[in-house]
Amino acid sequence: MKVLVLGSEGYIGWPLYLHLKSRGHMVRGIDNESRALYAIMLGSCSATPSRGEEHLDMHVDKEFQRLRNYIKRLKPDAIVHLAEQPSAPLSMKDLHFCHTTMTNNIIGTINLIYSVKNLRNPPLIVKLGSMGEYGTDDPYICEDNPHQPMNPWSWYHLSKVHDTNNLKFACKLYGLQVADIMQAPVYGLYTPQTMTENRMTRFDFDQYFGTVLNRFCAQATIGHPLTVYGEGNQRRGFIPLIESVECIRRVIEDFPRERGKYTSINQLAEVFSIKELAEMVAKECAEPVDIQYLKNPRYEKENPVYVVESNILKNLGYKPSRTIKEEITYVLLKLTKYRDRILSHKSAIMPTTTWR
Repeated sequence: MKVLVLGSEGYIGWPLYLHLKSRGHMVRGIDNESRALYAIMLGSCSATPSRGEEHLDMHVDKEFQRLRNYIKRLKPDAIVHLAEQPSAPLSMKDLHFCHTTMTNNIIGTINLIYSVKNLRNPPLIVKLGSMGEYGTDDPYICEDNPHQPMNPWSWYHLSKVHDTNNLKFACKLYGLQVADIMQAPVYGLYTPQTMTENRMTRFDFDQYFGTVLNRFCAQATIGHPLTVYGEGNQRRGFIPLIESVECIRRVIEDFPRERGKYTSINQLAEVFSIKELAEMVAKECAEPVDIQYLKNPRYEKENPVYVVESNILKNLGYKPSRTIKEEITYVLLKLTKYRDRILSHKSAIMPTTTWR
């Protein structure tokens, strides 16, 4: 298959790019390297020295004609849309980053729709959504339910809801097909293709881009207290990087093709509270590490009921392959080599952006 990965140098995009190539697919990637630029702008960096290859530098939200012409020439069977500003805290930082998030995510998705809508055989669009689109008000999150309430709690998550609605409309109007993977937070570093240093993916640990378990592991590496927001009773679904990549691959290869069909797919492996994650990381550390409870800078329920239906990926053959303990152990071991990189940017860890 021909697969185009938008956002191919990102935390998920790069391992996915390598994984699909290892499966024999013809893969092309587009990225504008904004993730790395944001990190520098915000006084942070990737803990790991990541590097991509064979990628086309393009702003999906700004270069519509170039994007459309490239897709027309390539004729991909599937397009994976990862080219979005992925940080809820960054979207809440100030007016500039609210604008940036909305423009990049919504306009980028509209440009993708218009790049494929007139093709004779439009590709399957696999868009990475977010479980945060649902919010925490509804105790039960269904899968592929058009009546599921959406209650986003940040400008970022609101932009993802707009993407969802725009893609639903495009399926109805233009006969496109979209598999919208509502993804739980991803953690870890391991995939078989990223084990060598020159192929590692980026690993963010700052307040804006560091997903919670990755942030805890980076903090533990430098002896920094593990910073839990609020009481830590917030429950979320989580999935390791290797399984996130595998799930996206299964959708690309095996999802039934049906023009005009929009499908939302819930992707998660296990459910934990934030407090439980911190305790697991502390337990795996070679040296004692403290857990520090901070006033929650975010707008979220402290004790939500969290039940998620997730059957579509199981029906495609997905089975959890890696435990959270294995991944924590692997990440802590790998990060030891990059301790100085984390230490030199430790000021970027503590939260300074608040929702209220």
